Amino acid sequence: MRSIVVDTSAVRSTKSELLDALHELVDVCEVLGVHAPSPSEQQRVRDCAARVHEALAGLDDGDAMTATRADVVARVDALLAGLGDDEHEPSRWRSIRTPLLERYERLHRAWGDGDDRRVRQKPHNLARTGFHVLSGVMWALLYEYVLAREVLLWVLGACLVFFLTDDAMRRWFPERRSGFAVVVFRMLSRSSESSGIASSTWYALGLMVGVAFLPKPACMIGLLILAFGDPAAGVVGRRFGVRKIYRDKSVAGTLAFVGVAVVVAAVGLEWWRPMMEVGAWLGVAVVIAIAGAVAEVFGDTVPDNFSVLVVTGGLAAWFG
Repeated sequence: MRSIVVDTSAVRSTKSELLDALHELVDVCEVLGVHAPSPSEQQRVRDCAARVHEALAGLDDGDAMTATRADVVARVDALLAGLGDDEHEPSRWRSIRTPLLERYERLHRAWGDGDDRRVRQKPHNLARTGFHVLSGVMWALLYEYVLAREVLLWVLGACLVFFLTDDAMRRWFPERRSGFAVVVFRMLSRSSESSGIASSTWYALGLMVGVAFLPKPACMIGLLILAFGDPAAGVVGRRFGVRKIYRDKSVAGTLAFVGVAVVVAAVGLEWWRPMMEVGAWLGVAVVIAIAGAVAEVFGDTVPDNFSVLVVTGGLAAWFG
């Protein structure tokens, strides 16, 4: 009996190692759907692929497992073969990565259990999340302590022109883009943005609208809700978001957004309108948070980097 328990535990451990390795490989390869891989990125892909092969070698040789192993090996080998191409075609990389991601998701659903809270269907980019938080705090500090409204609008306008230009260059003239734009976009982008308007462009546009049309305190509330609420939704949703609301948006992630947004809105309203009654103060904070969560859930329709700030900041101005 003990040997059976040990074997079952070993199999579960091997499956977990394979899921970990596949997750990292899928995550690393996402940026390759945007840019040609740097030497360090190529090496990281090879290292992740080696981990996948090692984990596959430890699996039992049942008929179903043999078919799974052969399928994953074929997809990983196709990925490695693409590293040697002289000309990088993002669309080809995405076409290679997509079936590997689908296989990973099927394995995760098949092998997950009640104790497995490592939901990896949407790979996590720590650089992107950290930059999102820091940029929100930076703009808030600049608006509050450094730049007057008119000057900030000029700065944001320049940023918007840069981002729009890069969107156009990335889509139609990728070989002529500046090195700085390539490095920044490689670190912070998703492959889905390679042929469209980047989230940074929507962010700059939303912040411009907020600064131009909203009172400063209302704009600050919307900006900080976006800065902290959106990453909270992503982090919690990826880890605990088993039950979905809409597409990849989960109940857990949305509740995390609401919780963070309520705190940010409550603090902002207290700073802006300290004489507001307690009931109204909490009620307005909750309404703002829920409206922001709705905007975040439907961020695929209207980009949340634009809609969250405008919606929450607009409601703060309305009630404030």
